[in-house]
Amino acid sequence: FARNFLSICICASLPQLSHAATATWIGPNNGFWDVPLNWLSGVPQNGDDVALSSSDSVFRSGTLQLKSLNGDSTLTINAGSLSITDSASLSGLKLVNGTLAGDGSLLVTGAEESIWTDGAMLGNGTTTFQGALDMTAAGSREIRTRTLNTAGTTSYGLGQVNSITYLSTGATLNNSGTWVDQSNGNGGISQYLGAASKF
Repeated sequence: FARNFLSICICASLPQLSHAATATWIGPNNGFWDVPLNWLSGVPQNGDDVALSSSDSVFRSGTLQLKSLNGDSTLTINAGSLSITDSASLSGLKLVNGTLAGDGSLLVTGAEESIWTDGAMLGNGTTTFQGALDMTAAGSREIRTRTLNTAGTTSYGLGQVNSITYLSTGATLNNSGTWVDQSNGNGGISQYLGAASKF
């Protein structure tokens, strides 16, 4: 009896290993992330890996921290905060408002259109746009501590007075592609608190 009891105690004291679940998108084109029926096994939870399909999707509310995010489609962020701790790959990204954050790296291949209208990119990770990026709309954008790499053609400003991008607290902007500045002195890029840009 003593030996059996000891075995039970030892087994019960072992740490339980947790594994990230995979949330798989099955929703329609431009469907919403917060709709359970758009996912194979319910909406993603913190720490999950997310597998998107070729259908575009929209993140519109809440705060979610993912381990990874991959898909051959465009993700639109309209509001809320989406964080990535590991890595991510998308065909296109539309940051209309809200926050993209985390210490992970996001690669946007450029197979589909990317737009940054408003909102923020935060965290110690990197966002790399290999294709075209449209930043011509009026809006207030912030990059804080994060690194933004633009390798395709980036269109910036259209003389919009209210179009400005803030680089703050160690943020870095690296442009290795073509930067088309159409701001005509209105708006622009403001650097402060140790931020840097390289063109």
